[in-house]
Amino acid sequence: MNAAFHTFGCRLNQLETEALADAFRHARFSIVSLEEEALVYVINTCTVTSKSEQKARGIIRRLSRDRGASLIIVTGCYAQMEEDLIDSLGHNVFAVPLREKDLIQDFALYLINRTREEGETLLEDARTWFRDNRRSEESPEARFRFVPDDFTYHTRAYVKIQDGCDNACAYCRVTLARGASVSLERETVLERVTLLEEKGFAEVTLTGVNIDSYQSGNTGLSGLLLYLLENTSAIRFRLSSLDPDTFTPELARAVAHDRVCPYFHLSVQSGSDHVLEEMNRRYGREDVFRAVALLRETRDDPFISADIIAGFPGETEEMFAETLELMEKARFTRAHVFPYSPRPGTPAFDRKDGVTQSLVTERTSRLRKAMARSQSNYARSWVGKTLEVIWEKERDGFLFGLSGNYLNCRKAAGYGAGLGACEKVRAVKYDGRLGIVECEV
Repeated sequence: MNAAFHTFGCRLNQLETEALADAFRHARFSIVSLEEEALVYVINTCTVTSKSEQKARGIIRRLSRDRGASLIIVTGCYAQMEEDLIDSLGHNVFAVPLREKDLIQDFALYLINRTREEGETLLEDARTWFRDNRRSEESPEARFRFVPDDFTYHTRAYVKIQDGCDNACAYCRVTLARGASVSLERETVLERVTLLEEKGFAEVTLTGVNIDSYQSGNTGLSGLLLYLLENTSAIRFRLSSLDPDTFTPELARAVAHDRVCPYFHLSVQSGSDHVLEEMNRRYGREDVFRAVALLRETRDDPFISADIIAGFPGETEEMFAETLELMEKARFTRAHVFPYSPRPGTPAFDRKDGVTQSLVTERTSRLRKAMARSQSNYARSWVGKTLEVIWEKERDGFLFGLSGNYLNCRKAAGYGAGLGACEKVRAVKYDGRLGIVECEV
């Protein structure tokens, strides 16, 4: 039997998909691409933007139409927020909200051993099984059941250390979907990282909805990172997104270690104090400058990226100019630029001072062009220097990988280390057309 998976959204969603795929593999399913025929298709959705939801609906409808005898399981934040709507997208579509997402792993084993009665559909079977196995109340422990033995879609490993968010940003409904912040005990985090190191993984990303809020007893994120570094020997660590105000001197001391990747992503959103206040963010533009300065003092020429929202309601041209100025002065390497997307249920949804779509599109384009130049300049600045690269795939006689400071790299296959290894190489050329740093051993 075959199963196929597709993921929208963040690294946390990617990890949870990996765990679901791993469970199906252990249940003796073959994992195939979305374009191949399968008994079950699992779509892991995101609710950050309306565009991601629209794309998800398109895939779900297409699969329901083209794979009418299959079961289309839809989970993730969008399924949590719009369960009934998801169920209505096709005759064989079944929405699984976040509180039951982990149960999909158990459903895999049930499916492989189940003999359906004459005339019974997969959808009816799924509804019955999930109803019978539904919990009477939400289990915090269930949020951390996503622990794959191996990774289908990534060479680098992930460990989920936190879930949920206690912030109330005016544009975001992830808090509504994921609930309050919870953290995995530091001893359990270490157990999972140690197991990955023993399996030969060279790198692990610590991920969650808002890892800044990690708290296990008296241990915060900086303490956790130091604890992991002290109790492991070789594996290197990469952090997912951080808020600028949480990058403290304590965290700076932790990320100074040479086994922490010199790549940092800050959730900035705007360079205007007024817009940040309207967004209900907890910091101002000077906090962003302080965080970036501390990062540059801590690590030599790190890759620093940012999330930016263009066209938040009430954003004037002057406020947008402040964002452009901040991006340039802070010398961000790259930015994930999102056009503002009104999200139902959020405080900003009903605002009447929205920016016109044409202006949102223009501002998004200006930011992306500025950041594309910045990323290209950063990559070129590393030519002639040494990079640490994990080789992730092989194609057309080349190995491709990602450096510790997040540069796409390639080298000729057959020289030096192979797939999955972490290797020091020399950057010899940057191909701007491909966005790749050419390397040699």
